[in-house]
Amino acid sequence: VVSRRVHGLVESSNEENFQLVRISKSSNYEGSSDICDERSELARLQMAYICAQHQLIQQQAKNLSMRSGLQWAEKNISTLKKIHGKENFEAKISSLNNDIAKTKIDLSQINSGTLPLLIKENAELLNMPVVKGDFDLQIARQDYYISRQDQICNQLIKQKASFEFLQLAYEIEFQKLRENSRLLENMVQDLKLSNDILVRTIETMSEPSIALQRTPRNTVDPKDIAAHR
Repeated sequence: VVSRRVHGLVESSNEENFQLVRISKSSNYEGSSDICDERSELARLQMAYICAQHQLIQQQAKNLSMRSGLQWAEKNISTLKKIHGKENFEAKISSLNNDIAKTKIDLSQINSGTLPLLIKENAELLNMPVVKGDFDLQIARQDYYISRQDQICNQLIKQKASFEFLQLAYEIEFQKLRENSRLLENMVQDLKLSNDILVRTIETMSEPSIALQRTPRNTVDPKDIAAHR
């Protein structure tokens, strides 16, 4: 498309024909409409760049033409001053006019034939800076996304390390709690055992056969066998 329209741009380069659309910084390549917009914008940028290059070449050509014309005029003026006689002078003027006419014909042929063909053949080379700039932009975006992904990965790694540390601390605390629970259970069992022993002891001591007599005994009781002799 660019190659077919280059000739028309060269012949009529007008800034009104190129209205650039502002490219959003947060372009989304997932939608087909966004991709079409990007392609259209790239095509417009390529056309505008070709137009600007054409205008630049024209200005440079005009500048060089003026310099060459001045040098040619200075050279021929000094030559004309050395010519004596009206006929020789007119002949020299006629020769110079013929040279100018031939030069104009050559320039017209170049502008109408050779130059457009060369531009058509090298149209892709003319917009290479724009294409390179677009590739550089895409690479910069990819680098940015990759850097963001690296940051996210680093953050996830830090979170994973923090989670593992908390999990380890939780397991250690759980081991301590389980050990304390085991010790408490042992203490409860010991207390139950001691309580059972105490209850049995109290029950045993409460039996009449082994209960203590409430009435005091004499030193020698008649019931004692040792008193009967």
